[in-house]
Amino acid sequence: MKKNRTPLDVAASKAFERPLPGMFFKNDNEIAVWINHTVNNMPWERDEDRKALEIAAVLIASNLIGPDEERIARMLGYRQSLVAAWAANLRRYGVWKKDGTVDDRCWFDPIAGFACLVADVLVAEGIVERKDCPNGTGPIYTVNPDRLDYLSKGTFS
Repeated sequence: MKKNRTPLDVAASKAFERPLPGMFFKNDNEIAVWINHTVNNMPWERDEDRKALEIAAVLIASNLIGPDEERIARMLGYRQSLVAAWAANLRRYGVWKKDGTVDDRCWFDPIAGFACLVADVLVAEGIVERKDCPNGTGPIYTVNPDRLDYLSKGTFS
């Protein structure tokens, strides 16, 4: 008999599995197909807002190719202006670093990874702020005081 999964069970996992070592993509189209497959197989609890899924795809793309917002927008078929707005927040709050790296280490935590990716989706949207923990154990997330309206809506704005 299959055990019913609780929301805590769903959240307590890595965000996604990286491509296997030696797995090479021929082009950006193959990367986009892999990303869409990955997003569609993530343990979302309910039908998520389309924007949340698109931002998750952008985050996963940045894990594979770096924080190249123009290439990501082109590869995923998203409007450049939309990805640029998300990218600005990802840079502002330290997910995308000035040195061209992506701070994705918490996405692969076996317990908090998926929850961390979801929090970074909210960072990209500007709803949540992310700071480095002083002791280096992981990021700290707080609600952006300018976006308290989000809490009353319960959906992406």
